Amino acid sequence: MAKKKASETKTTANIDFEAKLWLAADKLRNNMDAAEYKHVVAPYQGRIYDPACGSGGMFVQSEKFVESHGGKLGDISIYGQASNATTRRLAIMNLSIRGIEADIGKEHADTFRNVQHPDIAGFCFSATTEQIASHGYVLTPGRYVGAEEVEDDGEPFEGKMPRLVAELQAQFAEFAKLEQTIKANLKGLGYEL
Repeated sequence: MAKKKASETKTTANIDFEAKLWLAADKLRNNMDAAEYKHVVAPYQGRIYDPACGSGGMFVQSEKFVESHGGKLGDISIYGQASNATTRRLAIMNLSIRGIEADIGKEHADTFRNVQHPDIAGFCFSATTEQIASHGYVLTPGRYVGAEEVEDDGEPFEGKMPRLVAELQAQFAEFAKLEQTIKANLKGLGYEL
């Protein structure tokens, strides 16, 4: 009898868990078209990671979003992976013909079993089944990735907080002035608020 590979052996628990994850992902995505992802992600700059990037459509749309908002190609760093070898090659081709640099992992791989990108605080994290279960199978990234470490600027909190509050107070005052100007201009046009 031929021995099955570990990747071919699925227990009922694994199948149930994957089913829950896919249902949660569908709820989060709400059957959204890849062209609409850009409005959810709003990727002006920084990193974008898609653990199931398919042919890279979200990445293409994200770059278009950046460019349509005054940014340029390369303002975002793209990371992803695809479980199907052919689809992965399509993603690489799709991005390459548009001049979009991306790290789609060293090989095709299933995100659930073979994550191609390491944990990076504030960016991506490979959660265990137990960690996901402890959050009721909610896949909101903030629950897992944490915050990126920020270098200490050396300004003591006792001085920083009053300075920031004063800046905020000045911004509120400026906002109030602008709001009154806008209301006056609208009133002059016959539109009173």
